[in-house]
Amino acid sequence: MKFLKYIFLLISVLVIAVLSLLPAQDMYRTGASKGGEHFVAYFGAALLMGFAFRGGWRRGLLIAVFFVALAGLLECLQEFSPGRTPHFSDFLVSAAGVVSGFSAMGLLTRYVWGASGQRSDELGSEYY
Repeated sequence: MKFLKYIFLLISVLVIAVLSLLPAQDMYRTGASKGGEHFVAYFGAALLMGFAFRGGWRRGLLIAVFFVALAGLLECLQEFSPGRTPHFSDFLVSAAGVVSGFSAMGLLTRYVWGASGQRSDELGSEYY
């Protein structure tokens, strides 16, 4: 099972990277605002990674920092993608999605799954 977590992490990173760096003419818009798309993409990835790698706030913080750095890197790399321009505001919305996703996962772990009597950092420990 541990191997599966890394596969999900890799897939999440690749999907976000490909969608972030597509040339403007190849992009598909969902109808939501650009900021909304950024927020949802990073919120979802952070929530999935928070679930897959739960086990303590240090681990969550490390993965959150990784995703925020990824958001910044991909935003900067848009300079080299035809028809795309990087925007600091897009980075901020992506970072907010990361922080919100991990915060939501922390709340779920603590108040929903933690209600079973297990310490929240022990939940899912059989999968590590």
